[in-house]
Amino acid sequence: MRCVFDNATVLYGEGFVAVQGYVVIEDGVINEVGTGGYSGRGADIVDAGGGIIAPCFTNSHVHLGDSAGADLGAYLSIGERVAKSGVKYEAHNHPDAVDAIAASLDLMRQGGTTAFCDFREGGVEGIGLLKSVQNMPGRILGRPLDDEDIFNYCDGLGISTIKEYSGEKLEKMLENRGGKLVAIHAGEARDDVLDAMKIDPDFVVHLTNAGPQSLREVFERKIPIVLCPRANASFGVGLPDLKAIFESDCLIGLGTDNVMANPPNMLREIEFTWKLYRGLYKDPGFDARMVLRAATVNGRRILGLPDNTIKEGNQADFIVTKPMEYAVDPVLALVHRIGPSDIKEVVSPPYPS
Repeated sequence: MRCVFDNATVLYGEGFVAVQGYVVIEDGVINEVGTGGYSGRGADIVDAGGGIIAPCFTNSHVHLGDSAGADLGAYLSIGERVAKSGVKYEAHNHPDAVDAIAASLDLMRQGGTTAFCDFREGGVEGIGLLKSVQNMPGRILGRPLDDEDIFNYCDGLGISTIKEYSGEKLEKMLENRGGKLVAIHAGEARDDVLDAMKIDPDFVVHLTNAGPQSLREVFERKIPIVLCPRANASFGVGLPDLKAIFESDCLIGLGTDNVMANPPNMLREIEFTWKLYRGLYKDPGFDARMVLRAATVNGRRILGLPDNTIKEGNQADFIVTKPMEYAVDPVLALVHRIGPSDIKEVVSPPYPS
């Protein structure tokens, strides 16, 4: 089956080059990106009306389990909110917890997110609850209860903080790692990054309070980094050194973190990150493409998911926005002018049953 999205501004390739033209899809795969108007035959043609076609977002770090507790404990410390005895578990135990997770997933999709990575609490049972309502590709990184071997049930291990586990416990948790992902919160409320590096993580999340030595260790090892600046600000734990991180050779992704503390809206995330960088470092030259790349294709690479750059041969996984009539830069329009209501269509493969 051939489908054509015509009359669009296509953000082509990793450079998000603006192409005035069309995208041809055959059997779910991008067959052609062309300039001008489509003149072929034998296709269903969708008039994009001058809207922007861009890769769908990847929420590279989210905690969906506390979706039933929006702003629960908002004026408490981060420890009181999310530690082992934190109030977020009130949301986890809410009678509508699963429905709330499903609602968060729907909100993510409406906002153009079609892939995610959840750090999933609750052991094997918690993994099963998320899988029961999962409606898009994602990586579920579990956290075992007692001596559970969660690697048989999910995509890897998502460690809360290094301080919560003894060396012996960590060794036991990691012994069945195989080729699965292992990721860890590091440097969120305090600088524990060097200790976190001892488990050789596939990626680290936050680095909010990482000092120069800790950042240097991550950069030298080129460990991928997932940033959650809005959540860091919401929790009141500080802000990461965005300049050092974006100037490093590490692969950088973006996530929205706890739904309890932060709406899972990647459009808000990219706007906040871009403007925060420019304001903190008084740098009007910071390119929005770097943030957009972190929020889309970089996340797929960090998580080992299929590339969704808009180019021939890739799976069709993109958004189509309403036209931005007076916008002179479609990348900037996407990064700080468009909201979920401006997304006309989310084109992505159905989640396999």
